[in-house]
Amino acid sequence: MKKQDVFVILLSALVFFAIIFYIVYKPEKRETYSKVFNGISSSNVNVKLNNSNLAIIHSSKFYVNVDNEHLNVYKRNNKLYIEEETNIDSEDKNVYLYVPEDYSFDNIDVSMNSGHINGDGLNSSNLKINIVNGEVNLSNLNILNSIDNQATDPQSGKPLCGGNALLTL
Repeated sequence: MKKQDVFVILLSALVFFAIIFYIVYKPEKRETYSKVFNGISSSNVNVKLNNSNLAIIHSSKFYVNVDNEHLNVYKRNNKLYIEEETNIDSEDKNVYLYVPEDYSFDNIDVSMNSGHINGDGLNSSNLKINIVNGEVNLSNLNILNSIDNQATDPQSGKPLCGGNALLTL
């Protein structure tokens, strides 16, 4: 047998085993979900999340981008609602609220079980945050009237003693 024949046989065997390995151990396709909601600017925002994170980001226009198919985003009576369905495992999911830098809200109301809230340069008359477990990192806030932040039970609204929420303003 020639060296060239041995090489072709070895190469053929390698390709054969690579194909078998791919068929048996092929990586799972990870489906990603992303949806953008345009034309929903509102001076009043109500956010209710279970396990998703919220990021407030400066942009040239107002829109919402979500990577969780179990989130409902809609506008009713000049109020923007971002709501996550209950009893859904949405670990590591995100809501991105894109807002022009000079945009000023009248009211922002955020309630969440577990997750993170991050933002910079937020302008609002009133800000209310209820979070059970997670972190709130908001910097350069310009709140005219009131900030209300507490760890509460999202179902009953009663304050929790054992909440694990960290607020950094």
